[in-house]
Amino acid sequence: MDAAFPLFRINRHRAWQIVRDCASKAGIPDLINPETGRLRGVSPHRLRDAFSFHAMKEDASGDGLRLLQ
Repeated sequence: MDAAFPLFRINRHRAWQIVRDCASKAGIPDLINPETGRLRGVSPHRLRDAFSFHAMKEDASGDGLRLLQ
C-alpha cells in the first residue's frame, strides 16, 4: 500500500461527520461529563474511550486493551 494512494479517501472532518450522524441515527444522546456537568457530543475519541472501557471490563488480563493500543 502506498501513502500517496490511500485506500479510503476520508479526512478527519468527514470521520467526525460520520460518527455524529451515526450516533444521531442510533439515538445516542449527548454525554454529560460527571465532573463538570457539561454536555458533550459523541466523538471518535469518546468511542475509543468506550471501546477501551468495555475491553477492560470484559477481559481482566488486559489483552483486549493491548489490542486497542
